[in-house]
Amino acid sequence: KAFQQQDGFDEIGRLLDQSWQFKQRLAEGVSADWMDDLYQTALRNGAFGGKLMGAGGGGFFFFLAPPNKHQQIRDALSQIKVWVPFKIDNTGSQVIFYNGN
Repeated sequence: KAFQQQDGFDEIGRLLDQSWQFKQRLAEGVSADWMDDLYQTALRNGAFGGKLMGAGGGGFFFFLAPPNKHQQIRDALSQIKVWVPFKIDNTGSQVIFYNGN
């Protein structure tokens, strides 16, 4: 329930940011200057934190930000062409498609 409140998202974002900072210190080549620029731009424009996800050059950034900052972040990162919005749902995992087999 605490994570439904603003403070919970702030804390998750702080942990994401801390994880990103640790990852960069522990492993060379995890990031590049352009990735660091994207990340810092998102933070300056309202993201709580973020994480580089995926592997092998086909990954993506996940940023956690309050809804009222989404457009500001998108505008600041105009070079990004694909955005995937999502919602956090507190009902847990659910089957959203089942073909009967």
